[in-house]
Amino acid sequence: MNKIFLILVLSLLSRETFAWGSRYVVDAPIRWHSDTNTVGFKIQPVSFPVGSSFRTGLLDAIAILNRNPSLIRTRLNPDSDWVSVSNGVNEIWFTDNSLVLMGAPAICISHFNPFALGVWNMTEADVIFSTSETYTASRNAWDTWPYMGAARPLQTTALHELGHAMGLMHENRLYNIMGEDWTHVNLFGTTLIPTLGEDATTGLVRIYGANSTVRPDVAVSNYKYLGVSGEYSTHQRTTLRAAITGETAIAFTDPLDPIEPNQLSFYVKAAQLITVEFTFENNGPTSLPRTMSHIVLSDNRTISSRDRFLQAQAIPMSKDRPTTRTFLIRLPADLVPGQRYYVGAIIDAENTLIEATKRNNTSYIPLFITNP
Repeated sequence: MNKIFLILVLSLLSRETFAWGSRYVVDAPIRWHSDTNTVGFKIQPVSFPVGSSFRTGLLDAIAILNRNPSLIRTRLNPDSDWVSVSNGVNEIWFTDNSLVLMGAPAICISHFNPFALGVWNMTEADVIFSTSETYTASRNAWDTWPYMGAARPLQTTALHELGHAMGLMHENRLYNIMGEDWTHVNLFGTTLIPTLGEDATTGLVRIYGANSTVRPDVAVSNYKYLGVSGEYSTHQRTTLRAAITGETAIAFTDPLDPIEPNQLSFYVKAAQLITVEFTFENNGPTSLPRTMSHIVLSDNRTISSRDRFLQAQAIPMSKDRPTTRTFLIRLPADLVPGQRYYVGAIIDAENTLIEATKRNNTSYIPLFITNP
């Protein structure tokens, strides 16, 4: 949630390019001044103790933010025990103060000055988390809400609120971090991969300009856009379906599975014709040519080009919005009944890009082979 307290409002409008949104006054975006390439934040140590998992998770989110393809960056200033709203300092802390949180699990409270050098400059942004929300900084996917765990991932919430602190608004029209943040994730094996995503990085590039030193970054996820919940987008898992009328691909969760408790899986048969979905994002600074994606079949969660090849498809990678693609595939006939497999997607499967990271280049959907 983002509340901007106005010093003087002349004409306040919301302007949108593509789908990302930022706050505008007349024709000027509310943003950090063009001479400010780095925004400093102080962390309250009692909220994020040195050496704690929460501090590690917050630092992880800040590092992800700082890999964005725009010119804006953040830095950490010395910790501060005394924090408050409207003190002219950017700070990050936990609180149980309902007047500050306004009912939100986390909030960014921002201020801007309409008189600074004739433009609308942000002057303060505080990121505040609620002590009543159950957070985890674990990168084990099974600990987190999106993969049926018990806690909300701290990193995705921090990225959402830091997005506000950089000038981004909520977005409800597509799959993105400024909507329902905790389902905007990637999965590498059993590791949760938080990410800013294509829409937010596109917005930051439009507001602050592109950073020519940032490498490309393409990604694939097993989540997709679902719909609208007020200002927020909602997301759901990508799915697998039977492609022939009369055949079935039954979704199930297995609470007794010792490795993947409660994970969404699908009962299918060997040689069955199915469709699978994955969502692709371009998180880099510029549009890219169509990029090759491979669909593979693996007997484990580590998806790689060494797995059994099923299909190739070139994915458009213009710099605008995520794309969810459906693949029609025939499962091999020699799959073993009672065995679990993983239909995986690999973006940049031919390894033509020198990327910032490759850990978000794969994703998968679990299968369980039933008897014929």
